[in-house]
Amino acid sequence: MMANDETSPAPQGSTASTPGAADSLRGQAEAGAQKAGTLIDDLKNQAGQLAGKAGSQLRDAATMGKDKAADGAHALADATRSATAKFDVHGKAEEYANRAAAGLDDFSETLHNKTLDDILEDAKSFAREHPVATAGIAALAAFALARFLTPGNRDRHED
Repeated sequence: MMANDETSPAPQGSTASTPGAADSLRGQAEAGAQKAGTLIDDLKNQAGQLAGKAGSQLRDAATMGKDKAADGAHALADATRSATAKFDVHGKAEEYANRAAAGLDDFSETLHNKTLDDILEDAKSFAREHPVATAGIAALAAFALARFLTPGNRDRHED
């Protein structure tokens, strides 16, 4: 019985009947692998660019939201002062209203002057220092969000 080795004749219909054909196929496979590697690198670069753009757009949107919140707090402070003057509020109520307006103005100024990174760092510090308060705030936010997103709760009447 004859052992099957490289000196054995190639089966009929085989494309690798000569050593040159095998080298050619190997070269084509290597070229294909190199093209695939180049395509993968290009896709990685494009994905990185898209992620960078998305991150930049998200940061821009968050900054705009921060600025709107700061403007809203300032507008609420102004409205509080106007209401106090309009309704001729005096005494303790006037004092409380003025304190609230001053607090809103301080909050507004703080938001305007801080970067998003500063605000996130402050939030992390608060969460580390006051874990129970953070859990309470998260629970209240979840409850408010659930109430806001649940349709028709106010329109249901039991008979």
